[in-house]
Amino acid sequence: MPTWDIVLAADVKWLNEHAEQDSDQSWKCKATRVGILQRGIRYRVAGKKAREELTERNVNHFYCPACKVPLAPKVGSVISVKEIGFFCSK
Repeated sequence: MPTWDIVLAADVKWLNEHAEQDSDQSWKCKATRVGILQRGIRYRVAGKKAREELTERNVNHFYCPACKVPLAPKVGSVISVKEIGFFCSK
């Protein structure tokens, strides 16, 4: 049964541009064929309304170790709930 990871919508866009799925359903860099990795970062997530309380969530970020693609912002950064997307993993 697949599982759903919390990711930023921008990361899903980056993944689809930078990588492709292999026959075993893993994601590989289009240029180097190196496996794409994920790193969980704890964020404070702002709600849709300005007065909503911040909640903390672990958000996964994709990165390519071969291309030295910069990792995500620091732990504790504030993101909007509108920036969150979901990604289906194995």
